[in-house]
Amino acid sequence: KNGGRKKKSSRGAPALVLGTLADLEAASKGGVDPDGEGTSQIAGDVLWSDPAPDVTGLVPNDNRGIGTMFGPDAVKEFMLTNEIALVLRSHEGPDAREDRPDLPSVQDGFCVDHDVKGVGKLCTVFSAPDYPQFVEEGEQRYNNQGAYVVLTAPGEFCDPAPRSFHAVKPRPKCQPYYDITVGGSDEEGPDGNLRVLHEPDDGGEGEYGSGKGEAQREEEIAEDDKEDEEDEGDE
Repeated sequence: KNGGRKKKSSRGAPALVLGTLADLEAASKGGVDPDGEGTSQIAGDVLWSDPAPDVTGLVPNDNRGIGTMFGPDAVKEFMLTNEIALVLRSHEGPDAREDRPDLPSVQDGFCVDHDVKGVGKLCTVFSAPDYPQFVEEGEQRYNNQGAYVVLTAPGEFCDPAPRSFHAVKPRPKCQPYYDITVGGSDEEGPDGNLRVLHEPDDGGEGEYGSGKGEAQREEEIAEDDKEDEEDEGDE
């Protein structure tokens, strides 16, 4: 999803340096929702970075306010340095690609973003069909297919064979773990309010709940929004 409010300007940020698989292996997982700072920097970059066809190297991802955007040259360098020929990434669905016509569509759940001849490919796999799962009445549903890929030998498992699939319809009834009627409650990214899980309206204990009722949750979200506005006013 092209989610997450813009966290901060990238002006004055230090130069971005391409990492390695060893850096990734040694990195912290960043917690439930990594903010891309301190020990969660690598986790935030992995979660929120996006490919771009017209970028040289690495640049801050101002679309999301966290992570990076990387060009084919960065993919080539990363693959050669780490001796790999395939990168499969996700976390960018049809809504995000709708605003990025310079990149391939993910309506079928799979696309090749960077094909570095003689080196390898970077591909996007999106496995959530009929995205998003929950929408308010009148809002757009993308009617997309999800996909997974099959990797086989020969070819050293570097030639992905995508398998697309449709959502089951009518969709089974279920409840969202956020309030779709509250603006920002389903916001992804470091500034979103995606933190209150499965809390029942009666104030009881949910599966992941804290026993807070609907009124208290709305009050907390309003306080968060007020703090965001004050922070923006200070910048």
